[in-house]
Amino acid sequence: PSQPASSAVKLQQLLDGRVLARYRPGRTGDHALEVTLTGKPLSGSPFKLKVTPGAPSADKSCLVYACPTQLTVAESMEFRLQPCDVCGNKCVDGSPSDWLVDCRVQPRASSSGVKQADVQMRNAPGGSHIVSIDCRVSGKYTLSVTDHRNRHCSGSPLHMQFTAGPA
Repeated sequence: PSQPASSAVKLQQLLDGRVLARYRPGRTGDHALEVTLTGKPLSGSPFKLKVTPGAPSADKSCLVYACPTQLTVAESMEFRLQPCDVCGNKCVDGSPSDWLVDCRVQPRASSSGVKQADVQMRNAPGGSHIVSIDCRVSGKYTLSVTDHRNRHCSGSPLHMQFTAGPA
């Protein structure tokens, strides 16, 4: 993308007389970095750069779902987690292990040994992940998707009501 970055460039004078320039591009893709000194391009400028997404950021990542929040027990549902970096660029690499998924039900089922919910996460095309949940007992469920610093992604926590189906 072509856009001036003068406000985003940070210059630091080094002790040996060199100047260190730091620039943080906001968008992924092919960039041309033009560097000038006293109005004249430096040798090799413009420099061609390929910018890729940064690490996933919970603040910019989102949980996407197109399902009702009133569901029947034993009904499976899926959500898509779209990880994005701090600038909002979609992450194309990553692992489900970058995220923590927790599903809790209120009130807690009795200690009858019945597992309340089965939650799994798997990779999907384009760097997203699919979160699937299969609830086995009636109740109010809360699905949380957080990073390892316990920060929720957008759309989390999600509250759902599961009721017993027809007998």
